[in-house]
Amino acid sequence: MKSARSALLPLFIGALMAAAPASAAPLLFVFTGQSLTGPVTATFQLDSNPAPDRINDQSAFGFGQVFFDNVAGVYDGVAATASTISFGTGLASQFQISGSPAGFAQFGGQDVFTGSFASPVFSPGTYKFTGFSSGTLTVSNAAVPEAATWATMVIGFGAIGFAMRRRSSARATISFA
Repeated sequence: MKSARSALLPLFIGALMAAAPASAAPLLFVFTGQSLTGPVTATFQLDSNPAPDRINDQSAFGFGQVFFDNVAGVYDGVAATASTISFGTGLASQFQISGSPAGFAQFGGQDVFTGSFASPVFSPGTYKFTGFSSGTLTVSNAAVPEAATWATMVIGFGAIGFAMRRRSSARATISFA
């Protein structure tokens, strides 16, 4: 029995180390709005602190944008990949979709991210866009378990199975007089 405990100990230690919180959690972005060409809907995921593919840092003039290329999602009801999703500050468009079934859609309103252009940070919340094009962008935590959660569950189920298998069964003895 002692060898079984010593065999399981490294697994439990590994699970505890793997269970450390992740630095960037996946976020779900859901947009519903009206552009100059008609209704626009978009649903996609990004990390809370993603590395942009490109930046346009014009902070000396009070604006800028971060760009994410090839973002898979559902655009106007069609599963597709947008060639570019961008978020801006100041005079730049705060939310823009390019190259998807939603066509080209550009919206101005609230800034969606904090942090620098090189390291934007997205937080759950609801963001309103107004003007010629309007809409609402809702950012929420995506319900995707982390790898550490799966590892901990698998190890736990394995330990329960191991304990059940090793359990000694009681034997009933029948004797006739």
